[in-house]
Amino acid sequence: MRLSSSGRYKLIIPMLVSLVMPFRSVAQSTEELFELSLEELLNVRITTGQLFDVRQQDSPSAVTVIQQNQIDLAPVKNLAELLEMYVPGLILMTHSEGDKLGLRGNIAAENYKLLILINGKNITNMVYEGVINEIDQWDLTDIERVEVVRGPGSVVYGTGAIAGVINIIPKSGATTSNANSIIGQFNTTYHSRGFSLQKQFSGEKSHGYFFGSFRNSNGLQNPDYYVQRGDINASNNRFVGKGDGYENGPQPYKADAFDRPQVKLHLDWQYLERFNLFARYTQSGQTHHFRTLSPVVDNSNNVINTVPNRQVSLRSFIFAPEYLHQLTERSRFKAAFTYDTQEYLRYEQANIQWPADHPNNARDYAFSQNRWHVSGLYTYEASEWNVTSGYEFEFIDVTAPWGENKEHLLIREGVYMINDFSTSVYTQDLSLRNRPRPDRVVEVGSGIDFYKHSLLFEGNYNLSEKTQLHYGHRLDFPNRSSTMSSMRFAVQTRPREGHSVTLTAQHALRMMPLRAQYLNDIADTPNDKEHEKIDSIELAYTNSISRNGYITGRAFYNDIDAVGFTGEELQFLGNLKLVGIEAEFFYKTDSVDLQINHSYLSPNSVTMNDELKDGTNRNNLSYADYFYITRTEIPITLESTGNGLNNWSENTSKFVVTKTFLDNSLTIQLSGQIFWDYKGSYDEVHMYQKAYDNFDQSQLTSEQQLQFNSQLSIFERERQLMEERDAYQTQFTFGLSVTYSTPLMDNTEFKSSFYIQNLFDSRKRYFVNTGSSNFYTNRMNFIEEPTVYGVKFELSF
Repeated sequence: MRLSSSGRYKLIIPMLVSLVMPFRSVAQSTEELFELSLEELLNVRITTGQLFDVRQQDSPSAVTVIQQNQIDLAPVKNLAELLEMYVPGLILMTHSEGDKLGLRGNIAAENYKLLILINGKNITNMVYEGVINEIDQWDLTDIERVEVVRGPGSVVYGTGAIAGVINIIPKSGATTSNANSIIGQFNTTYHSRGFSLQKQFSGEKSHGYFFGSFRNSNGLQNPDYYVQRGDINASNNRFVGKGDGYENGPQPYKADAFDRPQVKLHLDWQYLERFNLFARYTQSGQTHHFRTLSPVVDNSNNVINTVPNRQVSLRSFIFAPEYLHQLTERSRFKAAFTYDTQEYLRYEQANIQWPADHPNNARDYAFSQNRWHVSGLYTYEASEWNVTSGYEFEFIDVTAPWGENKEHLLIREGVYMINDFSTSVYTQDLSLRNRPRPDRVVEVGSGIDFYKHSLLFEGNYNLSEKTQLHYGHRLDFPNRSSTMSSMRFAVQTRPREGHSVTLTAQHALRMMPLRAQYLNDIADTPNDKEHEKIDSIELAYTNSISRNGYITGRAFYNDIDAVGFTGEELQFLGNLKLVGIEAEFFYKTDSVDLQINHSYLSPNSVTMNDELKDGTNRNNLSYADYFYITRTEIPITLESTGNGLNNWSENTSKFVVTKTFLDNSLTIQLSGQIFWDYKGSYDEVHMYQKAYDNFDQSQLTSEQQLQFNSQLSIFERERQLMEERDAYQTQFTFGLSVTYSTPLMDNTEFKSSFYIQNLFDSRKRYFVNTGSSNFYTNRMNFIEEPTVYGVKFELSF
């Protein structure tokens, strides 16, 4: 399980160059990217959110589409930031293992309420962290478009798709034109540099596309991690590794784990429009935790190096062939097979006499998830109606990391899941830190497995020339939980030309992460609340106000039963009723593209499970219904305060404006995001203040009174310091990109781009707050992200 970067990738560069250089064609220029009119863009068919390909405005789901030209121009570092830039209401936060995405009020310290797909194939980590692969990739050159479902997608994709679905659609030889180029990218702020190569090839009967990228990032050095402190004599400097009390500086932010670069390889091949396959390999993993650098010592206890304290390593591979057979003029059958495997390793430099990537420093997770998925879909299309029905089978085997034996398996969920206590590499020296204890171990042999049978149905019926009905239903039969049923009904009408109204009702379920579902299953505890549930109703209106512009408005109501794992069993956490409004405006001419959106979301009610309100349970949903007694020398009682959502901005506004000049040779893009405070998050401060104000001090001894006064003083100090930095208040952030293209010779073009993030000032990236447990708000933390500069050069031929 040791990781090394020594020479492993030296063959990649010449291999990719040899593949791309023999092929010559004209690359897609900036002018071509603006050729599609607004009407043509509206008629582009999307593949995400339903079993049929439909126009975006005809989808029963709310779907955001980010096109290739938008990806190419975006002033962002990775896919997660691209989604934050374009998707209405999407919130991006950080946590110890990586970026966290929130949609419509659903966000967690693990991205397990969303699914991520590649070409419609699920690559979500179902064991831990959920949506983690792909979203941290810096190089997005291979992506043709990204389609994002805002809201439930379980009726199509099954468990996990309760908050939304992210579908990455890479370029292909059949659908992408003139994609042959060499690209170099540099980010000076994060000390990141890399290159990519892409080529497209076509024959009489087949088409193909190949992409490869290599990216090395040392990360943001000496970052400003703002973390509250509970010691009475602490200075007013709250940045980790800076000021008094620290032996080492802060670990870099978004640096490659173990100096292993990001790698992405993608191959797509299509034959006769019937057979298609793609294969994809990615490698990533970056530092995110708000920690200092940690020492590595030799046998004499001399410090020989300092390394990041917490590091995560990710690798994934997917192979997915599918075959489409046209049975008759009206019917067809599609068969698909997918195999994907991903490795997840998390390390913490707690045992400083051992190397950072040694098993003795593995922290809680070292496993691979191996998934086999087969499906068959039958489709029949008549003049006034169509139906699709199908069957899916999925098998997931969770075992040791790639290339390791079963003794290297490690998964934690309250207890540690290992192969055997006597032989596991993690139990050979219990004097080390972060080692499994005999009373907290579940022995699982070579691993744990899951399988699931699923039945799918979707139908559409034209009730009249202007009105269409839609119905979808999915049944999942997992071996580790009870049967799951998700359904969707929608009616769409077009009262007049350019206007459409869609009403959608959905019922969706989410199974918990597989590590928790497995423990709940073997405990064999009767439970009628093992699945998270959402009942949703949504009304959408679209109006083409002119040939160059249209508006879309949506209002939705979500009734959510939240479920969590308490350490022993799955348990109902509480009910949230959320009300939301989303408004979007699009305007497009030959040289101008403008997008503006605004999202509002607020709880209508929050009701926590009374059985959990015994003073020992925290939650990250809301403080509106809350009861927790801190585990401190003088315990204080935190009780219900406010009516907002934690980890959420009630109002979010975004805009992107793109303008071309000089016959489309010069393109300038300006983007902005406004987060109109996080009052639901700041409710925690008011809750603490109320607890201190209402505390009965009459029964305290003189010694206890001194301790209480000390706790109160520290809380007030931390509150003041945080307020001085305008934390959890309204935040503006802007980005700018400038791109210039010039022809060099026949069939050759050179394009250079320069971009800036956080154009006018730094921005705060908040750490997902799972509820503070101390006598002060110890989990209200953030990083100050500075102004970021980057450049990109592309030679197309």
